[in-house]
Amino acid sequence: MLITLVLAAHAASAPPVWKWPAGEVQRFHIETEIGTPRGMRYLAANNLDARAGAVKLTLDTACTGRAEGKTQIVKCEFAYFDMAGKTWVADEAGKLDAILDEWAADIRASAIEMEIAPDGRVKTFDLKAAKEQSNRREGFVMEQQRVLLQRAFAAFDLPLTTDAKDWIRGWDQKTSSALMQLQTIGGTAGAFEIKHKHTGERDGLTVIESTGRATLSAGAAVDASTGGRLVDVRVAGESLFDSARGMLMWRDYTIDGRLTVSAQEAGRGQELFQMGAIQWVDTFPAPGEAPLSVAASRAPRLDGKAPPIPDGVALVPFADLGMQPLYVQGFPDAAKPLGLPPVKVKARVVVSADGLPTSIAAYEGFEALGAATQAALEGARFPAKGSPYAVDLDVEWRPE
Repeated sequence: MLITLVLAAHAASAPPVWKWPAGEVQRFHIETEIGTPRGMRYLAANNLDARAGAVKLTLDTACTGRAEGKTQIVKCEFAYFDMAGKTWVADEAGKLDAILDEWAADIRASAIEMEIAPDGRVKTFDLKAAKEQSNRREGFVMEQQRVLLQRAFAAFDLPLTTDAKDWIRGWDQKTSSALMQLQTIGGTAGAFEIKHKHTGERDGLTVIESTGRATLSAGAAVDASTGGRLVDVRVAGESLFDSARGMLMWRDYTIDGRLTVSAQEAGRGQELFQMGAIQWVDTFPAPGEAPLSVAASRAPRLDGKAPPIPDGVALVPFADLGMQPLYVQGFPDAAKPLGLPPVKVKARVVVSADGLPTSIAAYEGFEALGAATQAALEGARFPAKGSPYAVDLDVEWRPE
């Protein structure tokens, strides 16, 4: 089932305004991967814990707003939720899987509630757990889950200026930023700056670019002399906003956090990374069906499962072939309703001994563009190696 994006035949000439019509359901598909190279400990409710180096979330959420004074209270329930992680140490894989399965079950039955200011800034973020807390450990786990989900929903935090001059020259985000938060239950302290700029229109949607940086630490330890690690954080991304609807249609972002020189230990500088995307959708897949991953495929680390390789065929790194990346002009029909920025599709190609592709298969989650990818690669020439081989590559579809 293809998730479609409805586009507005409208070009914004003035600053747009967020709208959350009372009782009207807004549906979103969200994907994000959060990496903590030094390891993040996850706990289950009952005496089980494991460390993860990265966790990926994939979800469909239905959100409804209601006015409360000048702010909007937005409640989001889960139509689909899945999570997977990569262990920090190999022998904890089984434990981490069990913990994340428990978390996913808890979260599916829960809801998110955000308080959103008139300009679009997320003021508060709360997890409405489906079960009551029965002990301190369960309360700790619920707070861990809230902080993790806050990372996935951070894309909603897009304050818009009301000043026509700022709309032209760009504006600073003030007061707070959901993107500039560390994954810690002790809170985040520090200083940040995020700049937003309207850069044009695309397919009737308003394009906004965002860049920012921050120096952050967990809790109140903003001074290196206190022993807290200071993290230099950079963020960049692009949003597509429907001015007529007053709603975010798409946002992708990349966050990179590295320890400051004074806080580094043995050269291990990277503290965190996050790559993700959110897409407004008009419908969800049928109950029980996983959503397509086309929406967030721009995030480089959101890779699906690779197709199998025939017996006796070796996988050759693309970089070893001396070829340029493949760019295809013009979106295939399956992608046109999405109206998104360039879409990268991971594909696995089996090449004959004389350099001709004999089979082409898209990675799991990119099947919607699989047939078009096959058509684009038919007749392509690869280096001859004297025996069949397989190669993985990114196919980037670009607008005409």
